[in-house]
Amino acid sequence: MGGMHPYTECSSKGICDVGSGECACFEGYEGRGCRRQMCPNGCSGNGRCVYNDAVKSTYTGTAGAKFSSQTWDAGTQVCVCDRGYEGYDCSARICPKGDDPVTDCASGGAADANSAAHNMVQRLYVLTGDTPGTSNNCAAASLGAVDANGAAVTGLKYDGAGGACDPDTAVAAGKVLLGRSAPEGNIADGAQTYYGYISLKYTDMFGGEYFTRPILIDTSYYATLTAAQMDPEVQWTGTKNTMYGSDTTAPDATDKTKSNFLGGTASTTHAAMGADVMKAGYLKRYTADRIRDALQSLPNFAIPQVNVTNYSTAANDAGTWGNVFDITFGHSATAGQQKMLECVYDTGRACDGAQPKMANQDPFGSTTVAGGHEARANLAETLVNGHLPSVAGESTFVNFCAVYRVPLSAGQDYEENAECSNRGLCDSGSGTCNCFEGHTGENCSTQTVFF
Repeated sequence: MGGMHPYTECSSKGICDVGSGECACFEGYEGRGCRRQMCPNGCSGNGRCVYNDAVKSTYTGTAGAKFSSQTWDAGTQVCVCDRGYEGYDCSARICPKGDDPVTDCASGGAADANSAAHNMVQRLYVLTGDTPGTSNNCAAASLGAVDANGAAVTGLKYDGAGGACDPDTAVAAGKVLLGRSAPEGNIADGAQTYYGYISLKYTDMFGGEYFTRPILIDTSYYATLTAAQMDPEVQWTGTKNTMYGSDTTAPDATDKTKSNFLGGTASTTHAAMGADVMKAGYLKRYTADRIRDALQSLPNFAIPQVNVTNYSTAANDAGTWGNVFDITFGHSATAGQQKMLECVYDTGRACDGAQPKMANQDPFGSTTVAGGHEARANLAETLVNGHLPSVAGESTFVNFCAVYRVPLSAGQDYEENAECSNRGLCDSGSGTCNCFEGHTGENCSTQTVFF
């Protein structure tokens, strides 16, 4: 067979021993018939040798394409380096990165009112339960973000306030007083499932991968921040457990009616969770706060500080999306463009031994586990009272989840995320920065001499 990768004796990468029928492979090749290219230097003991198609699952060809397309080398091997190492053979240590302390962004430095525009914002979009558009013709709207290819993305909105895109609007009967104060929620009857669990994967500057604990995503009105609570002055004045310091109407750890944590007795104000003694006083009321807390709790201070709010298209509650969240990286340790967070929620993480094990059991969707002890058949999407009926044991699931990049305005730039902050030289043997005169710190981001 011809093509880019024809079959030959010993793959043309070795000499056949006609006595034994075995191949003596040339240096750099191994395996039966010398079919595999060895990883350089065995990845220096600082990584794993894997196939190209394992690094990128879409890099593959089938049938004749294996021999005639550019993906013929999907089965060759490359190094995937451990955290802290890089290079084709994983022999080089990675040095810390940071923002260049000498340069300035187009509209000002850290003291400038526009400096926040140079932090990276990633927009998390989650659809819990059935989508709002299924039963009330809510049109998809712009998310103000772009995907990995730079294309604008749209989504369906949970506004949680009885508007045109509120899932409850289409429900004529069967409401149960669970989930929200106005209008009444209907979590328990399954009309729309407002709850679901996800995990977020973060990759740090050294290539280390971190997974958050499972995060409860509640898209109901009660768990959505108000416009006042999303004000930057209110967000940034609080500490990790007592935010909203300058907002007198915002949560108060000692006031059950305004609590930053779930609490209280059964009522229309989130009775389903507020009355749960296992969560009251421990689980934060607002979904944005739960996301923020989970990210800041990653090991090794991977994200020392991050801000999370609901996405809003206007400076009022009507413009707030209950199922979309802005994640802003504002700490010096996460300056500039960060690798995109990944949302983990589907049955691809349902195998035994997965950590975290995330197998959303959508009784009506395609994410149902097909095999194993959790397997069961999908149900037909038959509406009752204008909505999908509840299913015993199925109260939380996520239909879709993704993270998109929020582009900067024209003429603006991100802060640098440069090796040794562009103010030092990296020693790839030790992974440390040798800072230029007048600069110090692990990543040389601190200036010590001023003119």
